[in-house]
Amino acid sequence: MRRPAVVALMLGVIGLSSVIAVVTFRAPDDGDATPTVSRPSSRELPGPSEPTPPPRGSLSLRGRVLTEDGAPAQGVEVSASRALPGESLSGLPCGKDVETPLSSSACEDPRALHDLRGLIDEGRGTAPLLTRATTAQDGTFVLEGLPEGSVALWAVGPQGSALELDVETHAQDVELVLQPSAVFSSRVVDEAVRPVVDASVTLFHAEHSRYFETRTDAEGRFRIGPLPEGDYALVVSSPGFLTAHQTNLVPEELSAEDLVLHRPRRILGQVLLDERPVPGVQVRAHDSDYEPESDAEDPLTSITDADGRFILEDMAPGSYVLRARRGDQQGETETTLAEEQADVEVTLHLGTVVKVVGQVRDEAGQPIPDALVTLNTHGDVSTSTDVTTEADGRFVFNSATLGHNDFTVSAVGHQFLSVSDVVVTATPAPLDFTLKRAFVMEGLVTDTEGNPLTEAEVIAMPSRHDSKLRRDGTPASFEAGDVDDPFNNAESVYTSTDENGRFVHNLAEPGLHRLKAQALGFLDTEWQQAPVPSQDVRLVMKRGASVEGTVETTDGAPLPAIQVSLVEDGKDSAATTEAVTDARGAFSLRGMAPGRYSLRAIRNRGGPPRASLSVVLVGAETKTVTLRLEPGLSLSGLVVDEAGKPMPGAEIHAYVPSEDGARPRFFHHGRSPFHGASSAITDEQGRFTLEHLSPTPCRLSVRKEGYQLIAEPLQGDESARSRTPQVIAAAGSTNVKLVLRYQGGIRGRLVREDRTPITRFEVNEEFFREPDGTFHIPVEEPGRTWLTLEAPGLARVLREVHVEPGQDTDLGDVVLKAGRRLRGRVLDAATSAPVVGVEVQAYLPLTPSVGEEDPEEQSLAHARTAADGAFELPPTESGTSFRLEASHPDYLPLSRQVGPGETTLELRVSTGARLDGTVKDREGRPVSTFLYLHPLSPAGAEAVMLEEDSGDFHATGLAPGEYTLIARETTTQQGDTVRFMPLRVKLGPGERKVIHLQELDGGATLKLRPSPLATNPTHAVTVLRYHLFAGTVLAPSTWEELEHLAETLGIPTASDTTSTFEHLPAGRYTYVLMGRNHLAPHWVIHRAEVDLPAQGVVTPDIQPTWLPLSSSDP
Repeated sequence: MRRPAVVALMLGVIGLSSVIAVVTFRAPDDGDATPTVSRPSSRELPGPSEPTPPPRGSLSLRGRVLTEDGAPAQGVEVSASRALPGESLSGLPCGKDVETPLSSSACEDPRALHDLRGLIDEGRGTAPLLTRATTAQDGTFVLEGLPEGSVALWAVGPQGSALELDVETHAQDVELVLQPSAVFSSRVVDEAVRPVVDASVTLFHAEHSRYFETRTDAEGRFRIGPLPEGDYALVVSSPGFLTAHQTNLVPEELSAEDLVLHRPRRILGQVLLDERPVPGVQVRAHDSDYEPESDAEDPLTSITDADGRFILEDMAPGSYVLRARRGDQQGETETTLAEEQADVEVTLHLGTVVKVVGQVRDEAGQPIPDALVTLNTHGDVSTSTDVTTEADGRFVFNSATLGHNDFTVSAVGHQFLSVSDVVVTATPAPLDFTLKRAFVMEGLVTDTEGNPLTEAEVIAMPSRHDSKLRRDGTPASFEAGDVDDPFNNAESVYTSTDENGRFVHNLAEPGLHRLKAQALGFLDTEWQQAPVPSQDVRLVMKRGASVEGTVETTDGAPLPAIQVSLVEDGKDSAATTEAVTDARGAFSLRGMAPGRYSLRAIRNRGGPPRASLSVVLVGAETKTVTLRLEPGLSLSGLVVDEAGKPMPGAEIHAYVPSEDGARPRFFHHGRSPFHGASSAITDEQGRFTLEHLSPTPCRLSVRKEGYQLIAEPLQGDESARSRTPQVIAAAGSTNVKLVLRYQGGIRGRLVREDRTPITRFEVNEEFFREPDGTFHIPVEEPGRTWLTLEAPGLARVLREVHVEPGQDTDLGDVVLKAGRRLRGRVLDAATSAPVVGVEVQAYLPLTPSVGEEDPEEQSLAHARTAADGAFELPPTESGTSFRLEASHPDYLPLSRQVGPGETTLELRVSTGARLDGTVKDREGRPVSTFLYLHPLSPAGAEAVMLEEDSGDFHATGLAPGEYTLIARETTTQQGDTVRFMPLRVKLGPGERKVIHLQELDGGATLKLRPSPLATNPTHAVTVLRYHLFAGTVLAPSTWEELEHLAETLGIPTASDTTSTFEHLPAGRYTYVLMGRNHLAPHWVIHRAEVDLPAQGVVTPDIQPTWLPLSSSDP
């Protein structure tokens, strides 16, 4: 049986995954001469040392429990619990984050999570149970002896469950509506998939930490529930294992997986400086997915001994970042502790992480204090760090990695700055960042009574009223400047108001700007103009109308998860606003303009029935309404295979044609004018029931891995055809039978060379944990396929497998060997200096199928060079050859074949050329557009898209040769089209070149005749396209040559069917007319040259001499 992985991470090194292992720290033996681990377990746990007795009082709480359909629920247990501040997990902060409770799944602080484990171990931290009662026949209940304040109410019964987290204890009319319950179950095993018996299991709600506890049985299984659905966490512990802490639980996923407890492991290492051991250095470790605050204490630390060695104990399998520092000398590395390893050895080199200092100044050279500078490193460990400049504008980063780093800088009153690929050396020079002045717009957003509005969004954009005319004298397009206009190219800037209703925009240019405000519950303001800079802009928002109410069944039972939309009359294409009903069927729509609307309710799953109601809104009124939905019909049936065996776990989807299905709507199972699918999963007997269907035929599809629904092609509906087989069934049917056909599969067993089974492995990147090493995977369709087999520490194996329809191909025992490890260094070809950050990728050629011209390649292994240029690939099969590719932004890519006997390599990479420059319009203003660098040879060579930011661009790692730099045409805010002449660029090896692209601004115009689509009566040629090139260009002989010329050297115009080229500088040009000869159908061209003056219109007398173009039709 396939079992997905459950990763356990140390509590001291919490990552962002949902499964966390809490560490138990062991004390060292007396006289131990090895390095020791500092142990935070001695730290006093928060809260009282003994649990506080549950508080009591004299209050009574009364209420009623209802089923989903509104009927009284008898025999339901109702209980009350209370989180104790400073004692319960949900009443304790997550470390320094007082806003996040310790019980929350968002709590990632290693120290705090260590406390969580300690509290649970000692039986502390729960939200204690106060009292309980059972509902009477009419669903009522009374809870006695409650103290003042609020409690959480839990209702659990056979009809379902409910949870209210905050109920006042004096309440007398509480209503709890039962919803489907959740059951949490799994099997706890060790790494060899053996059950862990009598393990302690504690479940608690992330917002209210009442404990639900049990222990695993003889098979390692546990079951907790039924409980109300919600966000729960799980802690599992057993002596000798690292404790597992799993958050964001999904009951179905939990029950489908084994929960694995890990034995503690070690990381052994040494700290070196210039290859000499460094004693007395503190080594800190944390999970690679979690970056702690710079001043945070890592629970996992060690001090190096006289030989620079250290030991980190009680480690779970996973990836870790290790850091060490001595004075200004720092080092860091990342290592992976595999499950198959009892320990792993690492080396930390001091000097691979350096201090970087710099200063932020304005354009006048004055320092900018309080600027936020962000460093994003690209070393072995990628991190993001923020610092703020001092009063003199200076900043310090203590941990920049050698090689490429990215910086961003922002400051009030200045424009945002982003600087990529800053190369940091072992002795980095100080950085100097200059921020351009921003033009500041400040203001206040209030309601009509003058109250400031918090978190209102304020949008600003340059006003087109600054220039009401285009260059040709015509009015500027889209005078409104609406940010929602799809043709509007004005750059919009967004910000939000603070707690005082104030906002600040740092804008790139002065002058008139348009702005508007948006806020929940209020009408959007009209676009209004304001000068920039300005300080006292005021935006006043009017409160909008609201519609609130409930959605119920025709029997009055509340309906949760119903989509409610409000559509303005006459605008059926899109909803004005939408909401989804809560557990009580309630909804609220706010901030509506006065008018007539249609209020609609429709189920999120399934199609009609729907409910609608006409609503007229006036002013800022609130209307309360009730919408009632018909229950619709159900459809039930059975899913079997061809032998009649029931198929559990199959997903059934029903698609119902929409009432207004003129426009196709796209869904996972094909495309058709269907409402979202009603779905169900078959039970152990293969049975299913689909709910809430219209009384119309619907289409059924089935999804089960390795199987396909047997269905005849649907007739007469070409627009709705899908590759997913579907059958038509009538809603209301009770005996639908769906038959699945098995497609085939692959089975086998993975073993080591000594024939012992491999218990943890991946097949086609799908994880397995099996005690006997067996696997089985179904295929989507029979035929030829490739299988990837891999296990930690062993060579990755690729196998070609042929699967017969409906049959399993048995591979038997597949032996994974240790393989060979390829090590190497990458050096600069010119200086022999090591190159850090080189991506080294190994590719294995695959045997081509019959009819395939080029064999495919499969990625085999990957590594990245460290600060010393060294790399090591994961193990590969011995005796195989493969292609190795090395790539780096600043260097030319290197590719070489690796023979079967090679184990060490030295790769020398050559520095690539670099191109920098600017793009500006004829007025000298920066232009943002798409830029491409096209190699002129060979034809069909792939173009490079350049990085461009506000008119500045650069490209690195370019091969020597001749290119064409192309800037795509764009449109200004006034609607003027800006076009650029393609520019030839010749780059030598490693050359640095700076060029500037200027908008076409010549005084010449070229008009080519005959006009588009005019027929030449002599040759029966229709001219279809016009191409113009600067200089002399030879006539192409093939369609492909002409396309390459047009793409790389063609001068842009409105379209390639336009015969007029404007704003050309003086010089010689080549024009090519392309047309179709209708007498002997093929493509033809006419080529000629023309000299243009500095000014004027030139219309050459074209007497075509048509030349054929070879190649197939385009």
